[in-house]
Amino acid sequence: MNITFRLLILGCLLFSLQAKAQIKGDKNVLLIPLNLEEHLVSSNLASITITEQLFDSSFLGVAPSSENNIRTNIVAPNNNIRRWLQEYVSTQFAGAFNPGGANIKWKISALNVGTDSSSSGVVSFTRLNADVYRSFIGSDDELITNFDTLIISDNPLPDFGQNIQDAIKALYVHSNNSVSNKSSGIAENNLTGSLFKPNKEKSKHSKIFMDKVYNQGILLSYQEFLDDAPSSSNFFVGADNQTSKVKIFQLTSDSSMHLIVNPWGLSIHNELYKFVDGGLYAIEQLGNGFILSKYKDYKTRKNNANFWRANVGSRMGNANPYDDKHIIRVPALISNDLKIEATHLDMNTGKLSF
Repeated sequence: MNITFRLLILGCLLFSLQAKAQIKGDKNVLLIPLNLEEHLVSSNLASITITEQLFDSSFLGVAPSSENNIRTNIVAPNNNIRRWLQEYVSTQFAGAFNPGGANIKWKISALNVGTDSSSSGVVSFTRLNADVYRSFIGSDDELITNFDTLIISDNPLPDFGQNIQDAIKALYVHSNNSVSNKSSGIAENNLTGSLFKPNKEKSKHSKIFMDKVYNQGILLSYQEFLDDAPSSSNFFVGADNQTSKVKIFQLTSDSSMHLIVNPWGLSIHNELYKFVDGGLYAIEQLGNGFILSKYKDYKTRKNNANFWRANVGSRMGNANPYDDKHIIRVPALISNDLKIEATHLDMNTGKLSF
């Protein structure tokens, strides 16, 4: 039996349907098609304009490939998520727009899909997160609501295109209802978008994006990472081949070693690492964010994790930091023990995300 879990915000109903995706010329790149469907009934909306705060303009996620330790990258057609969604929305809902309605702006902060089949069983997911604004001529946009939905399924061949379409339709209905509620004086009580926006805007202009050569040292916090300002450049990295855990020590002025219990990460030899649960995971910049280097095409990968190979992998008898032994998974649902393969940094929190 196909079991589908869904995290639904404000009661939006989504349907997960099975279908297929298109393979690009590169066998390790998957394109997601969107198909027009029968439009919805006339609405309170006059138009929808899409903007985005995504960490990359084309990357949607990863899925297993036929090669060991390699993932298939899932991307938007023409490598432009915003344009792809805008063309679909403008055409899909053209017959439903009401010229006397509200002009709406969707600011997409997350659109991710993927399949993780290297865990126990298969987990496929589709996530859409967006802030919904009402636009006015001659004045600032007004944030009216936030939408966040996650579809999780054990279907090994999900139709990501259909799932994205269903999520967009749910976002459309939610936007329409929010405009109606606003006009009726009904308050929205989860304007979470205003909480997310400032951090992401700030991170895009952080020093870590401007520096070509990173300062070396222990990164105690996400802010130190963004500022490219490690706390200490005197350190030692140890690896326990019994537990496969990494330990990072700060070298003090009297040459003693002080264990750093839970550092954010490490910068060394112009390689950046995220520290999680005793592991060091190589990361590198991609667009306006940072991706785990494992999921970057090896032909264009910049972080080859040479420090990890020499100082960690060599002690553990495993010289490849990008094989599937080093996958890191993060919780999919707050109330569920299910975890999904992480691929990138959440630029709001500095934590790994899927």
